[in-house]
Amino acid sequence: MRVWAGVIALCAGLLLSGCQADSGVQAGFEPKSAVDLLRNTTSFSYPPYHTPTAMRQDMDVVVVGEVSSVDVALTEDPDEQGGAVIIGLKPVEEWKRQGGKPGDTVYFWITRPTNLGKDVYQEAFPVGMKIVLFGQNAATSSDIRFATNVPDLVFAPVPQGVFIADQAGAFVNVWGDDEYTKSWRANSISELRRQAKPETVS
Repeated sequence: MRVWAGVIALCAGLLLSGCQADSGVQAGFEPKSAVDLLRNTTSFSYPPYHTPTAMRQDMDVVVVGEVSSVDVALTEDPDEQGGAVIIGLKPVEEWKRQGGKPGDTVYFWITRPTNLGKDVYQEAFPVGMKIVLFGQNAATSSDIRFATNVPDLVFAPVPQGVFIADQAGAFVNVWGDDEYTKSWRANSISELRRQAKPETVS
């Protein structure tokens, strides 16, 4: 099972709630992109889904969205507070949704080294950036607790569940295991939709 090298946090669980963010990253770290930022601050060891369809079946929310907000938060921990980022997505397409109202902003969280500020993530995730999220309700699927105010409903992406559009418009699976997700790279939303929702293809 591949995990990303040079990472700050190694997660043994399926959800981001299993992560423990390090207190900081090396001084001078300048991410080249949102994918680069996430791969260098969080990693996983996990049982992979073999297809996007199988992954969608286990999710509470699967949406294509555009970034509408980026905020930092802190998580509760018995030993020390951990860092988090809460990203809001304005839905463009909703492939599955349990919780909230159709069209409402979908919020998801990712771990954050505590010495990286909001500005780093706002630059990496500009308003309007397209993301495909496969997530589960963080409150019911994990034991994560936030020490700062966050939206009432926050989702946690599964390790293979974040696809970010690159400059060419293709969607890159941020933490997907290469053995399975090398064929998941989609040149468009419609391609990824066909992989995640084959029943919609006539």
